[in-house]
Amino acid sequence: MLFQDIYDTALRMICEDAYSAAPDYDDRAPYLLANFYNEQIPLQKKLDAVSGRDPVEYLPEICVDLGADFPFTEELIPPATYYLAAMLVLDENEEMSDRLFDRYIDGVASIAMSLPASSHPIKDRYNCLK
Repeated sequence: MLFQDIYDTALRMICEDAYSAAPDYDDRAPYLLANFYNEQIPLQKKLDAVSGRDPVEYLPEICVDLGADFPFTEELIPPATYYLAAMLVLDENEEMSDRLFDRYIDGVASIAMSLPASSHPIKDRYNCLK
């Protein structure tokens, strides 16, 4: 999937398309997607570790090329779409932005909760466990 596909889907979520969207959406989308990318690197690295894939790295640029492949796993595509849609309408429709952002947060939390966990014994640093 391309970053452009995520952008197109986000536009449809906010009832826009490439022809009717506000002109600044095209300008803001690459920066917003780069922000999402860098915010979610820690989660993606955990997903990579679980699946044995090579970890992705932080972006050296402050924006993404919309024609480039989305380097994260498929699980992060819906949260990326909700994040982008929420950020695009933040100035025009705060209520819609809040709802979309809540779905983004729920999606990321759901992915994080699905990761396997390990347990370790508790260290008794105060000599109070018997």
